[in-house]
Amino acid sequence: MVIKILILFSCFLTTKTFAKVNMLTGQFFHTLDLKLNKTFNFKITYKSNDTFSGYFGSSWCSELDQKMNISSRQLNYCGEVLSGVKVKFIKNRYLYKLNTKTYLFNNRGRLTHICVSKKCYKVKIKSNKNLLLVHGNTKIYFNLNQQGLVKLAKNNSNKIFSVNYKNKNLSQIFLKNGNIRFDYDRKKMSKLYNDRGQYLNIQYRNEKVYKVSNEQNCVDTYDYKKASQLSVVLQVKYFCKNKSERQENYLLSYYSNGQFKSIKQQQSQNSLIFNKKSKLQKEVRNRSQIEYDSLGRASQLVTPQKDKIHLLYSKSNLPIKIKQRSKGGHQLLTEIKYHKNQVREIRSRNKLYKFSYKNNKPYIIEASNGEILKYNYQGAEIASLDLKKNKMKYNFSMRKEDSKVDTIAIAEFYNDIYESFGKSIDYVPQLKELF
Repeated sequence: MVIKILILFSCFLTTKTFAKVNMLTGQFFHTLDLKLNKTFNFKITYKSNDTFSGYFGSSWCSELDQKMNISSRQLNYCGEVLSGVKVKFIKNRYLYKLNTKTYLFNNRGRLTHICVSKKCYKVKIKSNKNLLLVHGNTKIYFNLNQQGLVKLAKNNSNKIFSVNYKNKNLSQIFLKNGNIRFDYDRKKMSKLYNDRGQYLNIQYRNEKVYKVSNEQNCVDTYDYKKASQLSVVLQVKYFCKNKSERQENYLLSYYSNGQFKSIKQQQSQNSLIFNKKSKLQKEVRNRSQIEYDSLGRASQLVTPQKDKIHLLYSKSNLPIKIKQRSKGGHQLLTEIKYHKNQVREIRSRNKLYKFSYKNNKPYIIEASNGEILKYNYQGAEIASLDLKKNKMKYNFSMRKEDSKVDTIAIAEFYNDIYESFGKSIDYVPQLKELF
């Protein structure tokens, strides 16, 4: 399912232990970003309840593990048929777009091309069944072991990463910046740890995550209790040594067919509401209501004052306009322009903001009122310059987990809309990220 991944209280939790848990299913998941080159981000994701086995072993999924059902034009992604994906047929090829990538399939449903930043890599299966991605002189090799699992990836002759397995379970991956190891118990990941002494221990109860702990003596617990025939109460506790314990309660409701109906945070009454196909329809947050379209994108915000704000998207699913409905029609609040899927200009409230990038990350934002914001290579703001007042302000206080920048969070002028919509406005659909 294609669904937004960032919401106020989240269907998954990134908690004190920094573990990711899908509260609706009790599933633990973990994603690795294995960058193949400067423009090709390649992610693999583990899910504790997933029985699929692909190029990276049991319960691990990658974008190489997809094929097209030609008769129904439905995408099979890591063993799951996904609805809501728009498939086009052009020049004897089936294709669909996701974020900055386009995937092409032949008339037998096999993945033939992955296009990134206008570079199309042809997917070849060699005689020895190894995989090869080719674009011009660039060749990315995926060498497979006898079980058909990726054991080595190279960019031309340069090693990108290598992988070890135990009983088809990915046990260790060797990266340029360090190694990551994984232990399993009864076919579920029980521990992941790296060379720097960081680790997560995961315990399960009735196929659901029950307890997660880390090297900092932080513990998260998840206790599911049946409330009625069609509802479950989830109690989540967070505790770190020398800090007070925090507890949150959620009510999970289901349709009679077993599909999720809603999840409500009992302390705040914030909630998510799904249709019978488990697609997100509505979110209630701080007395505001967010509605979603068939692609899972935030499409309308209804404020407590009954104001209606609409988001319009480009063909490539990028937000381009934000309008507010009024008696005289629609008032344009914000307009966003892109170049190669990067925000270049944002016009909001009669102000124009221009973005410059360095190493594919926002580096300078220049505002029409004379203010300039500068960011370091991690995206954390390091200085702001007010040309009119001739003042320079420095900011080194950002927390480590906040240092990553997205196009919405860095735009301070965007706070009024950002606070209303939250990060759902920066919609980035992730296949199988949750379900």
